[in-house]
Amino acid sequence: AADSGKWLQAGIYGDSYGQTDWAAALNHQFNTSLKTELNAGYTHDFMDKDVNNDGFRDLPRKRELNITTNWHYKKGKYTACFGFETLNNAATGGSTHFDGRQADTANYGTFTQRDMATAWTNHSIAFNSRNKAEAALAYTYDRSNSLYGVRTNENTLNTYDVQASYIRTFNQRHTLRAGATHNGFLTSNTLGLKDSIYIDDIETEAYDFTTGIFAEYTYKIDSILRINARMNADWSNWFGFFYAPEVSIDYFPYKFLLVNANISRNKN
Repeated sequence: AADSGKWLQAGIYGDSYGQTDWAAALNHQFNTSLKTELNAGYTHDFMDKDVNNDGFRDLPRKRELNITTNWHYKKGKYTACFGFETLNNAATGGSTHFDGRQADTANYGTFTQRDMATAWTNHSIAFNSRNKAEAALAYTYDRSNSLYGVRTNENTLNTYDVQASYIRTFNQRHTLRAGATHNGFLTSNTLGLKDSIYIDDIETEAYDFTTGIFAEYTYKIDSILRINARMNADWSNWFGFFYAPEVSIDYFPYKFLLVNANISRNKN
């Protein structure tokens, strides 16, 4: 799409069953240091499909919008990448007389909706040909709600991930990487009956985070053998302190054949 060499591409699709698809891809080079890519897609299925005429939709009526953009900046020894993605979709099923998000005691219906947004950024500085520092940050907001008859479910999830590392390349065969990580999520969930005055909603909430350090050593012999040894030491607010050693060996006897062996252990 956006990396095909053309600065803009677009397409439209429609059929007699009520489905339409719109898509566009855009890329632009502002200067020698900065370029961007944008992809967008929209789907709308707006007709009821009831082939056997039983009064219920054979497939849900749906719509979905997705937008993704990436930015890349490079100047001298500094490189930065950042972008975001959004997703919005909704689907309505059940009785052909059910139309909307409100519970209908006369006509059984289902409705689901999801709204998600993700933002991320990566940065790296090459001090010289053998030493480099990297940092990455990502955040996601994800909210969904559903209605099945009169039962409802609403869920919200916030996640984040932060990582910083230092890479030392001794030569073509030996590389050492070390750094620190921190990630977590906050989730809330509500179960209930739509517009019910007899049963209270059930609400739950949880927060989890993990902070740790790691070191990773890689040994390579051309494109034939790669040995990777890694040690993680982390602390979680749920599970306490734990560490995880891991060794992975990749052997390529032929270009089309990979032999892999992996040994790891998690210990509190």
